[in-house]
Amino acid sequence: MLAVALLVAACTTSQPQEHPSTEGGPNSPIKVGDKLSATFIRADGTQFKTKDLAGKPYFLNFWATWCKPCIVEMPDLETASAELQGQEVRFILASDEPEARVNKFRQSHSYEHLEIVRLDGSVGSYGVMALPTSYLVDADGIVRKVYMGAQHWEKPEMIDEISKSVK
Repeated sequence: MLAVALLVAACTTSQPQEHPSTEGGPNSPIKVGDKLSATFIRADGTQFKTKDLAGKPYFLNFWATWCKPCIVEMPDLETASAELQGQEVRFILASDEPEARVNKFRQSHSYEHLEIVRLDGSVGSYGVMALPTSYLVDADGIVRKVYMGAQHWEKPEMIDEISKSVK
């Protein structure tokens, strides 16, 4: 049932939303105003944490190799990332799938401006209700926008939205 709900939710395009305020439990949704805390694993096995990104804005996208809307929006994310290069916004795409599956995806898809990493933990532990889910995070590590579902990131208005949100 959860898989069906995730697939249905993932096939929609939605506007940015603020999640209702909740007590910060391990499965509480990340919402606007929250400070993110996560650990990521690069292809070479090295790790980095959101706290290592202090002082730099970033775009975080939770995705999966089996999620068609996730894959479809990646070229748009590549375009947006290239457009925003001068602003030094990092585009981090995190999956909680096994290392071999994420590495196979990396090898078969070439994205110059996207950091495709594994999440150390499960996407569900962040209260993610649909894939893809994206967060615009400012230089102080504060979530400024939350997007559930695929977006057209290559559109000028979306690039402008990212630019304004992460300042």
